[in-house]
Amino acid sequence: MSMIKYLVILCKLLNYFLPTILLIILPVITMSICIHHQNRFFSICRDMKRLI
Repeated sequence: MSMIKYLVILCKLLNYFLPTILLIILPVITMSICIHHQNRFFSICRDMKRLI
């Protein structure tokens, strides 16, 4: 019984904190992906300039 109670509390906490966690994590992930792609884009541009 106490285990179920613990799980319910955990679920409530998750429901409460998940939006905040997502709000913090999502921009970080998108930023890192953007930076990664930007670096790749710049390297492609450099290669193009070298070819020309």
